[in-house]
Amino acid sequence: SGSSKSQTLYFSMSTAGDDFGRCVRCKQSVYGKANGCFALGQLWHKTCFICADCSHSLYDSGGFFEAKGKVFCDVHFKEREAPRCRACSKAILDQILNALEHCYHPSCFRCFQCQTTLDGKPFVPQDEHIFCRGCWHEKFGVKCARCKQSIVPEGDGDARCMRALTNSYHMKCFSCEDCNMPFTQGQGAYPIQGQLFCREHAMQRARKAKAEAHA
Repeated sequence: SGSSKSQTLYFSMSTAGDDFGRCVRCKQSVYGKANGCFALGQLWHKTCFICADCSHSLYDSGGFFEAKGKVFCDVHFKEREAPRCRACSKAILDQILNALEHCYHPSCFRCFQCQTTLDGKPFVPQDEHIFCRGCWHEKFGVKCARCKQSIVPEGDGDARCMRALTNSYHMKCFSCEDCNMPFTQGQGAYPIQGQLFCREHAMQRARKAKAEAHA
């Protein structure tokens, strides 16, 4: 990565008037023990040993990082080197959530439609966006052939539906078009022109259609 974590600062200055060499940062001479320090194998003025981003003093700071020939405080090194959140583009300095080969702040991993946080919850990717299961079913899922509304899951379970011919139905919509009697086991559904009827009303409609045909 080209970076190294905090290293010990070595102080080997003797008298206040000694010239120990030139500071790696400002290129000026370093005079005396009180004014200089060694870090990363190089000589610095204490006042020159600062974060390259915020200029905060790194002398006796408890730690520093080096990257590409520059030194940084802990915060700004992490901001430079940390992965970026796919959603907000900011550095991820604490918890990281990995999903779909991208990194996110847990609080940024949200449903594209309703903005519900999806950390630890089921989600569905679609067209480079992320959806909770409810919103995905609303937008892209199967529609009920009777009420024309989306068939969505209840809670964290699967979407429950009934199927007849090539159509899908909500459980509550899987009933006779005329009397709304549910099609339970043993009570067949009779399709007429794309609609479902109980046996009694299917026969009524068949008789009516036959009478109209002979009128």
